[in-house]
Amino acid sequence: MYKMKPSVVLLLVVNIACILRGVYARDLVEGVPDACLGVVRGSDNVYVLKQDKSVWCIGRDNSGQCATGAFGSGDMQYVKSYTQILSLGNTVEQMCAGNQFACARLTDGTVKCWGFSRQYATGLNSLSNLHTPTDIGLTAITDVVCGLHSACAVKSDGTAWCWGSNTYGHSGTNTMGGTYVRFPTQVIGLTNVESLSLMSDHTCAILTDSTVRCWGYNNKYQIGDLSTTDSLIPIQPDVTVTGSLTDKLVLETGGYHTCAIKSDGTVECWGGAGDGALGNGGVTSDGYATATPVDGISNAVQLTGLIGGMCALLDDTTVKCWGSDTNGQNGDNNLGSDAYVPVVVVSPTGTGILTGVTYITSDRYGVCASVLDGTVACWGSAASFQHDNDVAGNSAYAVVADSITCAQPPTASPTGAPSTTPTASPTASPTASPTGAPSTTPTASPTASPTASPTASPTVSTTGAPTPQTFLESNMVEIVIIISVMVVPLMLLSVYKVGTVVLSLNANQPVVLGYTGINHKKPVSY
Repeated sequence: MYKMKPSVVLLLVVNIACILRGVYARDLVEGVPDACLGVVRGSDNVYVLKQDKSVWCIGRDNSGQCATGAFGSGDMQYVKSYTQILSLGNTVEQMCAGNQFACARLTDGTVKCWGFSRQYATGLNSLSNLHTPTDIGLTAITDVVCGLHSACAVKSDGTAWCWGSNTYGHSGTNTMGGTYVRFPTQVIGLTNVESLSLMSDHTCAILTDSTVRCWGYNNKYQIGDLSTTDSLIPIQPDVTVTGSLTDKLVLETGGYHTCAIKSDGTVECWGGAGDGALGNGGVTSDGYATATPVDGISNAVQLTGLIGGMCALLDDTTVKCWGSDTNGQNGDNNLGSDAYVPVVVVSPTGTGILTGVTYITSDRYGVCASVLDGTVACWGSAASFQHDNDVAGNSAYAVVADSITCAQPPTASPTGAPSTTPTASPTASPTASPTGAPSTTPTASPTASPTASPTASPTVSTTGAPTPQTFLESNMVEIVIIISVMVVPLMLLSVYKVGTVVLSLNANQPVVLGYTGINHKKPVSY
């Protein structure tokens, strides 16, 4: 009976673990070792989450949003190159950012927030700005999202909790107007929550029973109930998204509109259509109560919302945007020209196409992208130097950050490690024999018998290294196993896309909710 060597058993266990990690892990950018774990935009800042779970910040720091402790006024209020938020260490799983504030979900399931506390956005029942990340009393958190002056989180028990601004009831606490939600408060009537989407003043949630609930501002039909009445509590949308029963969509909230990706890669939007926000070739002051197709997109994999538009990451790693372009947020190098249909984001040269994108994120007036080579590219508003090119202004095309990369440094060879470069052995090098010295060059003896003498024959040691043939024969099983367990994970990862959660806007329309801010529970893999 064949007995497997212990080393092969260990290799099998390690590779099986790698397979399981690659298939089921939802917190890393699988197959993209150099890409950032995440990038998130706030109104005046950009945050980068590296693969080591450290957070780096650039932009305005007047309210402590970069947590440097050196906040000030004038030019002193800006952090012009990426700086690590040291107090977070290497503990961040996910981030979101709003108007000069940010929140992070840590590896232990807690949440820390910092920055501008206007309308209690930092969740500590205080209007005092937080200059360092501070625990806000939540535990067992699985998702966190930020709006303009508000934020929400999902607990592992399926409940949702919101805090901050509540002008249109988007906290889901059955209150609105001047009633701020001063600390995390449970959303009424909402359980079994999978995840949330929040951009400005309306919020949507995915439930584990494959349905969607939305609430908040509804002046343009954006919560999908065929009315323009704000909802102070979650309701199930009635908006019709065309498609078959097997369609799987990604849902994303914008400023006054909502968009979804169908399983065939096309995109449909509803709600406010000003400035071309729905990407359907038209513009109207009224909203669309039912879904309308976005022109020219058939291969979208992710969406990110803007105040008057939307951007889509395509499966060829390029990006298209549409809608308002007041700050260059469409990225097509045509500043100020609204796009009523999607346009392609231009590369840092201002002429080519930006490619290699793994993830996109936005605030109201700008977009950033994580790129395969570990760089970060941004376009749109940059009044606070957040594009890392020492320029305060708008960028009409993608600008690559100067001071940060998420690429893994090359591994240096350990000191004293044997060289793998073949070198000639001094004793094997043919050299001229000194005069009078006995020659070491083997020569055939004219009197030698064709049959070697037993006493002259070299003895082959039975304890020495086996010949290549005998090694292959005796280790064939192990070799086959090793090759199999190394190749199979690579094959799986090469075709693997992170599993999506099926849900529906109504009983007949499955969809998947997109994410705002950094959330790589559902990354894009290439």
